[in-house]
Amino acid sequence: MKKTIIMLISVITLISCGKDKEEVKDNAVAEVVNKYSLEIDAIYEKNDSINVFYKMDGYFQYEKPISATIKGSQMPQKVKVQIPEGIAIENIKIEVSTNKEQEGLTVQNISILNNDKVVIDGSNGKHSEYFLTDESFTWDLEKSRFKLNHSNKYPPGLLGNELTESLLTK
Repeated sequence: MKKTIIMLISVITLISCGKDKEEVKDNAVAEVVNKYSLEIDAIYEKNDSINVFYKMDGYFQYEKPISATIKGSQMPQKVKVQIPEGIAIENIKIEVSTNKEQEGLTVQNISILNNDKVVIDGSNGKHSEYFLTDESFTWDLEKSRFKLNHSNKYPPGLLGNELTESLLTK
């Protein structure tokens, strides 16, 4: 009789411990941390830097710009900007050039990823579906690129539109 009771208690203990482990696994899977990144493929003919601002809790975080330095080149280059881990961004604003001598810019891709999964695919020129230019941009038909005007109050910038915001907040 004692053996049966001890055996029953052992089986119940083993089964209940196994369930605890399964619950811990389920919780670990459910807690995915945001790791957003912005990828830009562009031709910057002169050395430059960009500033990226993210929108969080309804406001752009202008006091926390994320900067990236770009070495001038005639060839397209990929610029990757990491958003701080754990932040659920609602939109993106990009100051695409702080160098007043940068007269033109060819943008081929602006994509947003979260945990290396594409959230916004701006490749092959599709970025224009997701980002608006400010008054500092004009189109150069002859060179098929943007002309940049640095005489405005702020550097030339791109802002995610309503579609961008809806994709980031869903």
